[in-house]
Amino acid sequence: MNHPLGAPASLPQVAIVVLNWNGWNDTVECLEALQQLEYPDYRIIAIDNGSSDASVARIQQWARGELPVASALVHYDTSSKPVCLAEYTSVQAEVGGVAELEAALERAPSGRALVLVTIGTNQGFAAGNNVGLRYALACGFPYVLLVNNDVMVDRDVLSQLVSCLEGRPTWAGVAPKVLQRSDPGRVLYAGGTLRLWQARAVHRGRFTPDGPRWCGTRTTEHLSACCALFRAGFLRDAGLLDETFFFGQEDVALSCVARERGWQLGVQLDAKVVHNEGRSLESRPAASVYYYAKYRLLLLTKHGSRLQVLVGFLFLGLSRLVKFALALLRGRSHLIKAEIRGYRDFFGGRLAEYDREQARAAG
Repeated sequence: MNHPLGAPASLPQVAIVVLNWNGWNDTVECLEALQQLEYPDYRIIAIDNGSSDASVARIQQWARGELPVASALVHYDTSSKPVCLAEYTSVQAEVGGVAELEAALERAPSGRALVLVTIGTNQGFAAGNNVGLRYALACGFPYVLLVNNDVMVDRDVLSQLVSCLEGRPTWAGVAPKVLQRSDPGRVLYAGGTLRLWQARAVHRGRFTPDGPRWCGTRTTEHLSACCALFRAGFLRDAGLLDETFFFGQEDVALSCVARERGWQLGVQLDAKVVHNEGRSLESRPAASVYYYAKYRLLLLTKHGSRLQVLVGFLFLGLSRLVKFALALLRGRSHLIKAEIRGYRDFFGGRLAEYDREQARAAG
């Protein structure tokens, strides 16, 4: 890849993976911000996960410079268009692309090189992202940044994250501080704690005002995959994201794997992004409840100790009595039904492959 004049040639190359599913408006805004990163050597890989909303056509338009981005968070840069675009199927991507297209990407400046991979049907968060991860590993990138399409990055975020990992060889990955899009002065994530007996991870700093308390570099038990930089060696060791999860808890499971294999995780809180949290399912609250219920039980049984599993099931059983009573009082019986269906499908073995079949049937 080409380095800007005067930039050190020793900086490691970074692949940036962005997963899109029926969210092209968020995705092109995210891509616009990524295009303006100050880091000298990176490649953006956009994965379309079986969208039905013309996302692929819109991303192509953006790449050609035919779709301006209207955003309060990033200035649309006409001088950086068109981009060098390589379009692959998932099969082509997972073996490292096509030689002549890869050569063209290598010649392009980092911010003007884009790989667009199309997947025929919605494979879920883990499997969709894994297509991009396999491409990155096949191409030999030493670091991979996972970014949700509803995340907006600061220009220096990648430089700070790479610098952090470069000096800490025992760290599998590092995440920035995540702020609310609706209120950028408030924290969503500043590290996390695993609570497997509750079958979840707890975000530090959640909904608290940003400030000196949430600065600096520290270790963490949980990395939020809305934006996190991973070492390629760890991804090979971990086996990528666990595809038995369709949507939800994948990053918690990956954090568990890191701990089980002796890796450390960290946060660089001087690096910042903003996140429009929950955007992908904000119009489908019952689906969100369903996936969360089902996959937190999968997380508990796959990564919890026997004691944690026992306590976890007791905790969930008792706490649901209170939660369901409150939901009934608030007229949310449909959410109770969705959660119960999630538990039923977990115990019936209807996990990610079932969800993928449902997505295919829905078209």
